[in-house]
Amino acid sequence: MNGADLAFPVVGVLNEDNPDAKMGVYNPGMTKRELLAGIAMQGLLSCDVEFTTFSIHAADAVKAADALIEALSDHETTKPQQAG
Repeated sequence: MNGADLAFPVVGVLNEDNPDAKMGVYNPGMTKRELLAGIAMQGLLSCDVEFTTFSIHAADAVKAADALIEALSDHETTKPQQAG
């Protein structure tokens, strides 16, 4: 898994007026890394901890997202072969 991959890519014709136009991503939105960091941030903010600042939560959320991306990338490269 690559954190720079798009979380919600929208693929379509870049120029609808041109029938020969190539397909492409026209609404890239957020990356998977940004999505995972946002989800981690939501979890961190749901804890009732008053001695932590938002910037610390944000840094921790990004670290958590990066760790998850790394773990998922490692998992993809070590998937067992399916019997077939």
